[in-house]
Amino acid sequence: LDDYWGEAMEVYLHNPWLTYSKGLHRLRESGLAPDILGDLDERPLTLDEVHQLCILLFIGDDTSIHLPLAPYQPTSYRQLRRASWVQNWYPFIMALEALVKKEELQWNPIAKKNC
Repeated sequence: LDDYWGEAMEVYLHNPWLTYSKGLHRLRESGLAPDILGDLDERPLTLDEVHQLCILLFIGDDTSIHLPLAPYQPTSYRQLRRASWVQNWYPFIMALEALVKKEELQWNPIAKKNC
């Protein structure tokens, strides 16, 4: 791993939607991080992987919290543009938004502010 700032930039280049916090960096440095965290600075995560990461970060083993399943991943640009695809993701996005609101803001080294 690079230093925190270097890793944050690499993660941002592939997954700009994610705030790369010091906590994520420390977990990756420890060598105990799940494989999916190792890919953050290598490539954009697939939609299924985004769903897996959200479960890992916000739910873990807590069975009292439910995050709707991610719908299928579109395989073509035509499918991506379909309104039904967006509608299928709506329950997941709304549930995720509620979970994110409960979390403390984290420093984003790229935006240079708490996000």
